[in-house]
Amino acid sequence: MDGVKRPETRADLVQIKDPFNQTVRCYRVQGTDIYFPPFPNLDERLKQFPDIHARNDDILVCGYPKCGTHWIWEVVSMIVQGEASYSPAIKESVMMEAVSNASLDAQPSPRALNTHVSPDYIPSDFINRRCKIVYLLRNPKDMLVSMYNHTFNLLPFYGYEGTWAGYFELFMEGRVDYGDWFRYVRDWENLIDARPDLPIHVLYYEDMKKDPLAQIRKLAEFLGKGENLELYRGIMDKCSFKNMKQAKASCDDEVEKADWREGKPMMYRKGEVGDWKNWFTVSQNERLEDKLKRELASSKLRFTYVL
Repeated sequence: MDGVKRPETRADLVQIKDPFNQTVRCYRVQGTDIYFPPFPNLDERLKQFPDIHARNDDILVCGYPKCGTHWIWEVVSMIVQGEASYSPAIKESVMMEAVSNASLDAQPSPRALNTHVSPDYIPSDFINRRCKIVYLLRNPKDMLVSMYNHTFNLLPFYGYEGTWAGYFELFMEGRVDYGDWFRYVRDWENLIDARPDLPIHVLYYEDMKKDPLAQIRKLAEFLGKGENLELYRGIMDKCSFKNMKQAKASCDDEVEKADWREGKPMMYRKGEVGDWKNWFTVSQNERLEDKLKRELASSKLRFTYVL
């Protein structure tokens, strides 16, 4: 990718300590403040990652963790297949940083892949081929609440027994999965501004919640699909949070049950806009608002916190 560096090739499994001496297990890329979940063989995976081969019809669903990647990946898959039926696979089976290059190569076209990596880490072949990218954004307050619950409940995976207060501090310091969120969204915004030739569709979680049919139609148009209201209404119904949680849980649970606290999967928790109000203290809200003003002072991003 023009002007974009290849990632470092070494990562160490570390324990990140919160202010209350509770630790989170993760990988840290050597010489950086970039973190990855403790995926098996992540160090070896990062060495292969820049060499993933793209196809011209590939679609990438990209976003920081807990911004709706499971949801939108399912929507994209249905649009591409032209059928409102759930994928028999799980999102993690085509998550670029979590599976091998050989596994990705074995996927039939057209591939709907997904990743949480920042734009600097997107393999250059996808940029050179101008593959379509669906970039997801969610308000950082609800996203952070979801990240905490995700990390806390994946106990055998992360090993985190900490409180919301402890995890909030880790997030404010950028010491969570995929690193500093503020930098992450700035990097994506900078790429979009610098490379208007790249086909990148920006989709806000809250807009999808507010008017899913309109957003599905826009997404289908971006993906080069013609008008098909019957299909899009079917996708809207199948991909409502309630229906997805019920339908996809059995598929995800069988694969991931052992990773969850007490064997109770919670990949689909609430999916609400505004749940952050049940978690944030006044002080935490003020601190995050202050940091948003400082870190995103020149940003054009806008976030919706209540619907």
